[in-house]
Amino acid sequence: MNNYRPPSQPYLTAKTFYQQQSAKKAIRSDMLKIALGLLLLSVLANIYSVIGLLGYVLYFAAHTGLSLQMSQNLAATTHMGTFITGYLPVMLADLTVILLFFKILSFPRRERMFQKPKAPPRFWLFGAIATPGGSALGVLGTLVIMAFFTAFGLEVPGPDFALPEDPSAKTLILLYACLLGPLLEEILFRGFILRRLRRHSPIFAVVMSSILFAMFHMNLLQFCTPVILGIFLSLLTLSTRSIWPAVLGHILNNCLAFAVDFIPETSPFFTLFYFGYLGIGLGIFILFLVLFRKSLFAFLRAKVTPILSLGGQFSAALFGGGFITYLIWYLFNLLALFLIY
Repeated sequence: MNNYRPPSQPYLTAKTFYQQQSAKKAIRSDMLKIALGLLLLSVLANIYSVIGLLGYVLYFAAHTGLSLQMSQNLAATTHMGTFITGYLPVMLADLTVILLFFKILSFPRRERMFQKPKAPPRFWLFGAIATPGGSALGVLGTLVIMAFFTAFGLEVPGPDFALPEDPSAKTLILLYACLLGPLLEEILFRGFILRRLRRHSPIFAVVMSSILFAMFHMNLLQFCTPVILGIFLSLLTLSTRSIWPAVLGHILNNCLAFAVDFIPETSPFFTLFYFGYLGIGLGIFILFLVLFRKSLFAFLRAKVTPILSLGGQFSAALFGGGFITYLIWYLFNLLALFLIY
């Protein structure tokens, strides 16, 4: 008589199946709200840009009339126009969506976004200082993307970070890019999106919010750097339970990125600064990871078993209507950039 019994196979109970379906529904619901918010931000930025351009034209029309002289005046003052039709609309759109997220992405009262870091200053200050090194690592990824497209004879359009000569326009752009922009983006991505997705699992929240952060920049050359930067800032936020270290790191990163505009390209200091930024920044970044890796990943030690596996979470997010809609919008913008440039 054969007494062999095959090993028992795991099966899905009705209760477990219902819990998994509920978890998938919750992820898709969160992703839909987030994706629609980011889509609204992009659309509003374009609308505000058009309004700014019309106001800009009407201003000169009122002073010079619709003539060649008006066109010359417009061309002569395009430096301020860069801020009015570029940076200012994005700032206004950021503020609009932040107010919207306050309404639709609710959190428990105990989860204060702007609380002080719950970690030793030596940890989060060093983390903030190491942030530009994450961007330096992202630059290497950008070079790989450029090499890939160059091999096929294609040129990837990139963002223009050159500062205008007009002192007023330069001051306003630097104020936004090096202070207000980082603050608003951290509130959006580490304050709202990361915290909202964290309830599903920390790893899912870190990676997914960083992918969305990269897509938010609407530029292929600006994909690797924001992903790496987003992952690092997300880890810093979760390990300190505060967005302030990420805000400080983001500010330092953008300040260094714009500092190169103050050095003439013909100067020997330009190459020295650029490669020094890459080498020293990357060294500080690696040193921080070596010294504080346990503190940076401490939140992962929590004994919490999610209902869905990590693969199931990403499947629910990436194949949901919210992310697909935002992905189509992202690809549309990339295609438009290629056609324009």
